[in-house]
Amino acid sequence: MGIQSYTISYLVPGVGFNSEELERRRRILQSYASDGVTVQVATIKEGPMSVESFYDAAFAGPPMLRAVTDIEAKGYKAIIIGGYFDPFIEAAREIALIPIVGPGETSMFFASSVCRKFSIVTMLPRAIPILQKQVKALGIESKIASLRAIQFPVLEVDRHTEQTKEALLEQYMRARDEDGAEAVIPGNMSLSFLQAHAEFEKRLGMPVLDPASLAVKMAEVMVSLGLSHSKVAYPKPRNTYQIKSS
Repeated sequence: MGIQSYTISYLVPGVGFNSEELERRRRILQSYASDGVTVQVATIKEGPMSVESFYDAAFAGPPMLRAVTDIEAKGYKAIIIGGYFDPFIEAAREIALIPIVGPGETSMFFASSVCRKFSIVTMLPRAIPILQKQVKALGIESKIASLRAIQFPVLEVDRHTEQTKEALLEQYMRARDEDGAEAVIPGNMSLSFLQAHAEFEKRLGMPVLDPASLAVKMAEVMVSLGLSHSKVAYPKPRNTYQIKSS
């Protein structure tokens, strides 16, 4: 059997990253991909600078779903939602036939397979209720040792890389020593793209799961096996989206 050639889209649900940062992330994602698999980065055309709250996610939803439709129409084989909270992943699965992969969902399920208890460290405390809702929806509350935050806004990570790493490592250590975590996950894609997982694993002596690389591999597995989300679980919506004139 020859090498499969196809393209996966990584869809960023925000407009706050410049072209250089988006290209950096594309190169990182591509480094995780198998031979023949191309990863392209797409962004919504309007919406929040980044998704750090329920409010941000609400504004990201409509343009994100329009982008999902456009990406599928171009022949892409899978879409990765480029936000750890997997915003509007259920709605995206309703309107698409191709696999829609969530880095949050994927990393939590992988973490559940490598340890009994794990912790997630996100950016700001205000994002913790979003994680709590996500964890509950996935039915893995019993696997969570703790949910922590480092007190950095998403768009500050690139400007304060070393400080972010130090704050992240501190929270990982506290999760291990105080909360009983046996593995940790960076609960934000900007933290994932720091690419410090191997360094942290050596310091911590336990797994640090990378949502970005896991999402790419999950998308590849689903494409190679011909799997996608169930249309019994995510049926196509009956209603159409319209804007009424006043």
